[in-house]
Amino acid sequence: MKKSFLVLLSGYLCFLIIAFGQANSTEAFSEKDFTLASIKLTDSIEKVKVILGELKFIDSYENEIARCPVKIYEAKEVRLNIAFYKENKKIETQVWSIEVFTLKYPTARGIKVGDSMKKVREKYGDAGFADEIKENGKTYLYWYYESEIMKRLVFKIDKTKGIVTSIMSAMIID
Repeated sequence: MKKSFLVLLSGYLCFLIIAFGQANSTEAFSEKDFTLASIKLTDSIEKVKVILGELKFIDSYENEIARCPVKIYEAKEVRLNIAFYKENKKIETQVWSIEVFTLKYPTARGIKVGDSMKKVREKYGDAGFADEIKENGKTYLYWYYESEIMKRLVFKIDKTKGIVTSIMSAMIID
């Protein structure tokens, strides 16, 4: 009797662990999943400066699809791509991507730089798209999670160590 009870109990516990893992990994994406370092995609440069302080200009490029300049800034181990566009004869700004390089800024689901691939998979499930890229003599995996709200969450993972080296949230511009 005790043995069958323990088997039943262990089976139930396995079911709970599997069900809990699936609930976490398949949870639908919401706006909060794309917020990093307290910055939301579409925030203005003014709001970013309030959150991060002074921004260091790195580079710029022209987005061919949206036909507007995009400037790249860094502050407090965060890199931002900010679009500049005209609306009603006024220059507006909008964050198009946020990338964090420090464990100080976890995702809404608690993933931070330094966490394992396994932990990312537990919280987000399998990546919708994965790519391998070599940079500076190292191989990285890029795990992409896309949402129906035209946003992407990307984990850059050191392939050798199996840990997150940066996390990016970005608009999908078509």
